[in-house]
Amino acid sequence: MLGAAEKYSNGEYVGVIYHFDGNNWERLKIPEMKTAFKTIRKIDNGNYIVVTYNHEGGWLERAYIFDGVSQLTEITTDEQGISLHNIKDNTYIVIRGIIYKCYKNKLLKWRDFTADGYGNGIIGWNENNFFGYSDKGIIHFNGTDIRLMYKTDLWEYGYFATGKDVFVISENPNTGLQIIIRGTLKE
Repeated sequence: MLGAAEKYSNGEYVGVIYHFDGNNWERLKIPEMKTAFKTIRKIDNGNYIVVTYNHEGGWLERAYIFDGVSQLTEITTDEQGISLHNIKDNTYIVIRGIIYKCYKNKLLKWRDFTADGYGNGIIGWNENNFFGYSDKGIIHFNGTDIRLMYKTDLWEYGYFATGKDVFVISENPNTGLQIIIRGTLKE
């Protein structure tokens, strides 16, 4: 699945979702919405979570359950942002420092890290071993508590984990210089 926005010649746009069957792309017949699709992740029951945004008149992000064919059902909205993450077969949504686990088309509050300055990101290997972003830098959750691992004023906006390494794509907000930060788990 791939989500995007299609712009018309008059400047208007609508959100679109495409499906690739291994050979061809097909545009799915979804309701017309003035939005851009940001991320799509498959959840436990075969459906998908889709996060969209619309910045006209202020920033607004929405999350929907998508049946993979044509039906979108809104499950939450936020003006500051919604991020979508996977660890193994589990899907999570982060909104304002609270992590929700997606389970059978519902969002279940899983962890509340608002007091720890946690902002976003679930980068890691399991629910007791992942990295994220805070207002002070890159943090690590060890199953019990959160610890600041790398203090930085950079903006973190991308990541991936492989083996024992985690890579965070960051940007200096003053210069636009992009930096990749690498961390390695200790034995």
